[in-house]
Amino acid sequence: QTLTATATVPGGQAVVWYDAATGGSVVSSPTLNSVGSITYYAQANVDGNGCISLTRTPVTLTITDAPDAPVSGGDQTECEASPIQTLTATATVPGGQAVVWYTAATG
Repeated sequence: QTLTATATVPGGQAVVWYDAATGGSVVSSPTLNSVGSITYYAQANVDGNGCISLTRTPVTLTITDAPDAPVSGGDQTECEASPIQTLTATATVPGGQAVVWYTAATG
């Protein structure tokens, strides 16, 4: 997975990316492709005359860790009975996460 910083400027201008709000170095490819966070700074340059924006706009890219798989509540088995028994699948995940059920392991 790769995130790329974007910014929009009016026609006749170009965005130049930096690694700092002031000073810093030009960043030719403002991207993030691993877990973590980074901030790039966009500066507008007017094509042909050397004028630049007075400030730079920060754009933060963040890729977070994927959550761990849920913990199963265990397999369930019941003998056939009348009426048909209802089985309820259970799983637990850490706080702030939710279980989403699927009919296949992948896809």
